[in-house]
Amino acid sequence: MKTARRGAVAAAIALSALVPVVAGDAGGAGTAGAATSYDLRSYYPNPTLAFGGYYLEGFNYTSGTPQRSVLWFEDLGRGTFRQYNSAPFDRCHYDQLTWQSTRLVYSVTHHECEGPKHDTIYSPPITFIPRTWNGRAWRTTGKSNVTQQLDGVTVCTGVNTWEARVLGFVEVTPGRQGIQWRTTQTTKWNTGSCAPWTTRWQEDYVLVTGMRGDAVGPALIRSFGGNLDGGFNWDVWVDHWQRLP
Repeated sequence: MKTARRGAVAAAIALSALVPVVAGDAGGAGTAGAATSYDLRSYYPNPTLAFGGYYLEGFNYTSGTPQRSVLWFEDLGRGTFRQYNSAPFDRCHYDQLTWQSTRLVYSVTHHECEGPKHDTIYSPPITFIPRTWNGRAWRTTGKSNVTQQLDGVTVCTGVNTWEARVLGFVEVTPGRQGIQWRTTQTTKWNTGSCAPWTTRWQEDYVLVTGMRGDAVGPALIRSFGGNLDGGFNWDVWVDHWQRLP
């Protein structure tokens, strides 16, 4: 799940007052002792706002000059949604994720902004975060087969060994707390033009309540990471909910 393109070889409720069992001020995610469980789906993607006419807007601070960054979401039903990182209603790049009963999983990245269609497909999907988090450090690991396709034709296959972690509460800005989670992935390519290379990838995300703008509610406030060996990375800070045009 990326706020920018991963590369050819290679991350809900409307108002914070409605967040179930989460205590804390409207500007943060609460404190470690403030509640016993957190519904992380209510933060990401926050379906009431994300599927109700709003998108997230901010800036990517990786380069010297901040670049405008956008995340908008499309509900496919049964917990599945697409996250797009381009202008509203531009569908040339997306990540596809599903909220299952107990966890969020990531299955596909699609990119065709420059013409050819690139798809990266994970089977089984990669686990990202639990649906309900108890405020303590959380970790799970696994392996997924990965296939890369170009215009529908398989060009690379490999195995992705992944780790998912909820690190806990972090200070986002002075006095404001957020929930940080991380996905770390190592793909060993076995066939095609990607072999015998290895891709090492890490992404971090921070979730808060009280994101303001045209609406107010929980949201992703920061996404950063990329290729651990260099070549592609980002650091996006979201600053408001914006109404879709």
